[in-house]
Amino acid sequence: MKNTSLYYVIFILLFFGLNCSKKEEYHINGNIKGLESEVVMLATYNGYGDEIVLDSAILDGGSFKMSVEILHPQSAFFLIDTSYMIPFFLEEGEIELKADIHKSRDYMGHAMLAPEILGGVNNSIYQDYLKSYHEITNSTEAKALDSLYRNYISILQTNDIDNLIHLEDKIDELQHSISKKCNALRFEIAMNNPDKVVSSHILLNESLGFTNEAFSLSQMKTVVQKMKPYLGFNEDFIMCNKKIETIENLSIGKIAPEFSLENEVGENIALSDYREKLVLLNFWAYWCGPCIDQFPGYKSLYKKYNDRGFEIINVSEDPDKIPWKRALIEHQLPWSQAIVEKNVAFEISETYNVELLPTNYLIDQEGIILGNNLTLEELEVQLKKLLN
Repeated sequence: MKNTSLYYVIFILLFFGLNCSKKEEYHINGNIKGLESEVVMLATYNGYGDEIVLDSAILDGGSFKMSVEILHPQSAFFLIDTSYMIPFFLEEGEIELKADIHKSRDYMGHAMLAPEILGGVNNSIYQDYLKSYHEITNSTEAKALDSLYRNYISILQTNDIDNLIHLEDKIDELQHSISKKCNALRFEIAMNNPDKVVSSHILLNESLGFTNEAFSLSQMKTVVQKMKPYLGFNEDFIMCNKKIETIENLSIGKIAPEFSLENEVGENIALSDYREKLVLLNFWAYWCGPCIDQFPGYKSLYKKYNDRGFEIINVSEDPDKIPWKRALIEHQLPWSQAIVEKNVAFEISETYNVELLPTNYLIDQEGIILGNNLTLEELEVQLKKLLN
């Protein structure tokens, strides 16, 4: 019995000795040429997107010092006089911020800090990433894209539709090429550094983010699986993992998530109210040109198939009711309308993985998802097959 008690005590000591996390203290020094006495805040975001201030200091002749205790290395940022935001990583070692307000200017001629973060492997990887990213976005291809944008704006004044369409195609082609290179860069960094918090940050927060537009579901799963043994504690990694779960929950054959939203006359409508109907759930906004361009085609299909059991639910992603109601009057939409409330707008968007507008889902009479982001042609094929 005595031996059993002794083993128990040893187990408890070992367990707590190995599992009690100790906060580490991180030290930051900074010098910003061109600024003298502005306030510098050191902050981060929690998993809900809320800003948390960890420390603050007042510049003394452009210099400052800070120290902060945290459990794990994590992404953070400096906010300087509410005008400049500089992302970096809190991690082991002395971290140093160097910046010069006179060193560079943006395309509008405004002063930029041109910051440099020294110290720590995550910061080193991030600085290398920024350098490579800027090479892509300042390449000959990127300059050609900028030239096309300028031509497009000029031709808009002439209303030359054929030329505008031609330019739109070329702009889309170059945008896709540049985005593809930026996303490949982010994926490569994460795959090569799966144990570093900078990887989850770059995947989630840089460029197009951790989205279906940037990566295939297969790529998402591959990179998250590789990071999983190392970054289970990290908020950015947790959000990446949650994104995959959301996408899988919206795949064909899954039950569409329930919701209840207010319609244009102030009544609540729920997705379950439309059981026994074939439903196109369409997310849009009054200011979204591509959304509005779809309405004539939707009207034609609605007129043809509504009496056979087809319904459309338009969900406005913008909670501003006045322009929404004006748009409904202007476009004379005969199908069901709903609008997100300000306090649930993000929740609905996240539940249905609304990355771009318009976004749509085709849902059958039992609430099963049949497809998403269908073109008008693809939608008509489905309606013919299911309702004829």
